[in-house]
Amino acid sequence: MLKLVTFRSVLLASILTTLVSISGSTPSHVATKASQTISADESTSPAANSTFFIIRSDMRKCASPMCGGYFVKRVNQPTTRCANGRNMVECYVADIDWNGAAEVDAKQALVRGSLVTRGDRNGKYGTLKVTETWEALTSDKPLGDYYRVKDLGIRCIAAPCETHSEVKVNTSIDEKIAGVGLASKDGNTDALNQALKAMTGPEGVIVVGTNATVTGPAGSKQTLKATQFYRRKA
Repeated sequence: MLKLVTFRSVLLASILTTLVSISGSTPSHVATKASQTISADESTSPAANSTFFIIRSDMRKCASPMCGGYFVKRVNQPTTRCANGRNMVECYVADIDWNGAAEVDAKQALVRGSLVTRGDRNGKYGTLKVTETWEALTSDKPLGDYYRVKDLGIRCIAAPCETHSEVKVNTSIDEKIAGVGLASKDGNTDALNQALKAMTGPEGVIVVGTNATVTGPAGSKQTLKATQFYRRKA
């Protein structure tokens, strides 16, 4: 009888020890997951990779550098953080520092870079410091969202087939799509061929357009209908 009571006491102590161990380890495990989630969100947030801008010339008539520069705007985002720290629909910069990158006409340009403040004792002003330049391959007006598109090299027997990837620039949205509908209003077949070739390269092509659903024997998929496309300027 004494042996049975002793065995039960040891068993009960063992169970209590296990429960205390589990209870103590759970909060640590939950905290680790929460910390990892926050870190991932910060690294993929739009603010962390918002670097692509469209630009337009400032045609106002006043003294430089207050006028005569450029207005710049982040693509795919409602506002742009200007060099003075304010969030605006678009930001004025007095000049563009091409920083050794190939220069592109403002009407045809998509640039990657950052907005910085420069100036002297006469005043400070914003400057767009460029790291990459991309040039539109047609004269068509870009309508829609901006995507970096790459050909995955996949070909299927049945359509639609997810043959390309699209990454919405200045965001973390990444999808596979069933091809890209490239077209040019001016019939520039050379530009279309350049775009198709560039899609197979490591940098792909920046395509402006809208997604649409296509159906076929393989079901329903999303495709991208392009209105303009940009190739990296060497």
